[in-house]
Amino acid sequence: MTTQLCPICFNATEHCPICNDPNRNKSTILVVERPSDITAFEQTGRYKGVYHVLHGLIPLSPGVSPEPKIPELIKRLQDGSVKKLILGLMPTQQGEATMTQIQQQMQSANLTSIKVEKLHSGKANNN
Repeated sequence: MTTQLCPICFNATEHCPICNDPNRNKSTILVVERPSDITAFEQTGRYKGVYHVLHGLIPLSPGVSPEPKIPELIKRLQDGSVKKLILGLMPTQQGEATMTQIQQQMQSANLTSIKVEKLHSGKANNN
């Protein structure tokens, strides 16, 4: 049996309770690596935005793992409703490479008005 993914955030649920919650702040997206990361953030009870699950990071060696869902994130950002993107990835070499790739693709797509924040550093960057 295959797990159905939310078509919006790619959480491991077909009918995502977060994406379907009208009380969530849809102008803020927190980017995480795995669906289990959502559980950790939700347990704090503090984050009220929505998520985007990458299902992996940029591989350090080509062909080692599936490519993360960065193109889907960029497409999602292009609708104009997102004002803030929080990169909630670990500050490892792969995590940093993935965050850099996201920011480069955002610049290429002219998404420079979206505020970008790296969760682990607390620093906000405007592309």
